[in-house]
Amino acid sequence: MILNKIKEALEGTGLTGYYITRRNNTLPCVVYSYTSLPKSNADNVIDTIEYTVLCNILVVEDIENSKKIVMDSFLKHGFICKAVSYTHLTL
Repeated sequence: MILNKIKEALEGTGLTGYYITRRNNTLPCVVYSYTSLPKSNADNVIDTIEYTVLCNILVVEDIENSKKIVMDSFLKHGFICKAVSYTHLTL
């Protein structure tokens, strides 16, 4: 299941992960969501699904290092990176 793979990838980052919304104001953390799209079918059964995982890394400082830690962990756990974008917000 994709949620288990995301949780495994986040475990190695030292950041708490939350699905869709964080439960409190604890920083740093990662808020994630995902979408899925069937990619191929055989005999009326979906045999390949493509997932897009969106991660919002919420940190007060050391943004680039936090981004690298999260990216490296996801790559180590078999995810493929196609795009990275981020916005810096001052709290």
